[in-house]
Amino acid sequence: MDITEQINARNKLAELEALEASILVAIPHAVIGLKNRRIIFANYGVQTVFGWKAEELIGQRTRRFYRSEGDFKEIAEKLYTTLAYEQTVSLEFPCRHKDGKDIVCMINASRIGETLTDKQIVITYEDITDRKQAEDVYKTLAKSSQAGVYVFQNGAFQFVNHHAAAYAGYGEEELVGMDSMSLVHPEDRATVRKNAQNMLSGKRKAPHKFRIITKNGDTRWIMETVTMIPFRGEFAVLGNSMDITEQISSREKLEDLEALEASMPLSVCRTGGSSLPTTAFRPSSAGRPGTSSA
Repeated sequence: MDITEQINARNKLAELEALEASILVAIPHAVIGLKNRRIIFANYGVQTVFGWKAEELIGQRTRRFYRSEGDFKEIAEKLYTTLAYEQTVSLEFPCRHKDGKDIVCMINASRIGETLTDKQIVITYEDITDRKQAEDVYKTLAKSSQAGVYVFQNGAFQFVNHHAAAYAGYGEEELVGMDSMSLVHPEDRATVRKNAQNMLSGKRKAPHKFRIITKNGDTRWIMETVTMIPFRGEFAVLGNSMDITEQISSREKLEDLEALEASMPLSVCRTGGSSLPTTAFRPSSAGRPGTSSA
């Protein structure tokens, strides 16, 4: 009997299993497989994230990853309810390290197969505690800033402080998720993109100014600087801004006044020279002001 095909198939399967094992080892995050909420496999990343060795977890519940029984039930409801009709789900959730330290993890879960048979799923846990703390510190500083501060990522606002929202006449939450360029005056959008790109690449240091359209349709002038920052695990743009509408308006009024003053001598010359009337007052014989006699 020729068993060449079977041998080839077995070799390919062994190669695939070796590849999958290598991937699991290379992933720095914790990766576990669950069946009926019991751990059936775990990679070495579980020790990095949670402090548990993989062999300590096989057959155990994931309860030990969470702070309380309540958290354990809450995450189960969120994961399994979503995975009943979606292939994957992602969320941030508080967890607990083996040593008792509270951490925050980005959890990504995917069901195995088309349905949740035996509740078989794969979950990855990424420890984002340091990142969350940095974001919280940044948000605290931004909220106390007197300038407009915001973060946009993939073209949409992810965070906006009170002052930045007030410039445009919106509430902070109204702007989150909105296309950041939608606020910019249509005539200024190309220039704003160019100036922002130059600033992000280091070609421009000075702030740039542009017009925005507020929620009620008014036009306001904004002066802005932008820089690149890490935010939620990806690169984002941090903007700092000021509303300079009053300064622009005052400058325009001053320029109009200066233009008017500059035009006045020219007008006088065109009317014949002296701006004084020909019947200028001069002392009378009585020593009182009066007009010249005929």
